[in-house]
Amino acid sequence: MLYLTDSEDGVRCELQTWPASGSPFAQCFRLPLQRLNVADFTAIPAEHFVAAVFAKAEECKVEGRGPDSYVFSQLVARCVMMFCDGMRMPGVHGLRSHQYSNLVIFHPEHQWKEWLEGDPYCLVKLADEV
Repeated sequence: MLYLTDSEDGVRCELQTWPASGSPFAQCFRLPLQRLNVADFTAIPAEHFVAAVFAKAEECKVEGRGPDSYVFSQLVARCVMMFCDGMRMPGVHGLRSHQYSNLVIFHPEHQWKEWLEGDPYCLVKLADEV
């Protein structure tokens, strides 16, 4: 799978949950969305059943909140994968003042290099991260 987000701030928010050392790098991609069947879950109301499923999937591997495996989130992805090339969903690690989206492409193996745009670059840390 290719796991992307739509902004540099989205990358920073997602990386907060992954312990890592060193400077984070980002890479831009230009996806041929007109050729990909992507399920867009970004506009689903919070009270909708599908939103609850994604919320539960986000709790996987979060200490004290969810199961200690990714089995449930992988099951959700497999269900969507049966009908789509990918899925777009709201990022959950940001602040209400900053919304971002994540995009997962399920089988990018033979195409992702064609989608690269520019070179990887180091993300500058925000003032509150220093």
